[in-house]
Amino acid sequence: METTQESESFFKEKNINEFRRLMLNPLVFKAGLFRDLPLAAIAGLKISKLTKQDCEVEVTYGYINKNPFGTMYWAVMGMAAEMASGAILLMYIHKLNPSVSTFVKSCESKFIKTATGRTIFRFDEGQKIAQAVYETCQTREGKEVSCKTNALNENGDVLAEFT
Repeated sequence: METTQESESFFKEKNINEFRRLMLNPLVFKAGLFRDLPLAAIAGLKISKLTKQDCEVEVTYGYINKNPFGTMYWAVMGMAAEMASGAILLMYIHKLNPSVSTFVKSCESKFIKTATGRTIFRFDEGQKIAQAVYETCQTREGKEVSCKTNALNENGDVLAEFT
């Protein structure tokens, strides 16, 4: 799904930039997490990159997010993976008129290696989300978008894949 010139101009740059500033401000982001997603705040999730195309969410393995097997708890990884694609979606619908409601319909994951250090959850299909939001606003019909997020260690090795 390629983004058209028409859909690019549909989104207000001012709203996108405002949302990015809020999410990339560590204090504002942490306060928002404690208000809306307290478990994500406690687990240590943070957005380190947010553009129209991609988002990176980081979380470091530690006492609060570990499991009995000496690796990061799968639910923490799932939260971070969802946040990586969800932040871009929220960015595109921030102050959008007409408003768009969203929900996660399903989730699949494949765990490949243990997560024991800093893990980066990378989503790079932002234009697919932008196109779906644009089409939804034009047709008033919902769209289903499958988003793939990879969990990587600091060496760039894939630890898990989420869809």
